[in-house]
Amino acid sequence: MAIDPEATCQTPVEVGVPQSLARTFDIAANLQSQGTSSRAGAGTRYIVRNILRDMIPLVAEAQFSMADLYLTERCLDEADGAYRSILANFPGAIYSSYRQRAQVGIDDVRGQRGSNNTVTEQSKASPKSENLQK
Repeated sequence: MAIDPEATCQTPVEVGVPQSLARTFDIAANLQSQGTSSRAGAGTRYIVRNILRDMIPLVAEAQFSMADLYLTERCLDEADGAYRSILANFPGAIYSSYRQRAQVGIDDVRGQRGSNNTVTEQSKASPKSENLQK
């Protein structure tokens, strides 16, 4: 994927994707509540379970792709929020691998923030050392 030099952390695509993912989570939650309802028949529960089984990994991958793109573009606040959203939206033992992967992403964000601070401190220190040489 080509990186647009004019893109910012809030381009329309990046704003629309999180909204679409949030809507997908709402749909999944609605399906899950319908599938576990005492009024749902065995056929309905079977269908809902299969839809969710197929849908959840796709949603997770889409959210990871978005978070990874934010990280690549150095939109660190957005990346951190996307990874933390994964932590919140995928509870339970069955999704532990998603949470571990999200935690690695959060650690990567933290690492990039640390490297940004180091670069900033070095650039602030450079002019002083030049003045000392004069």
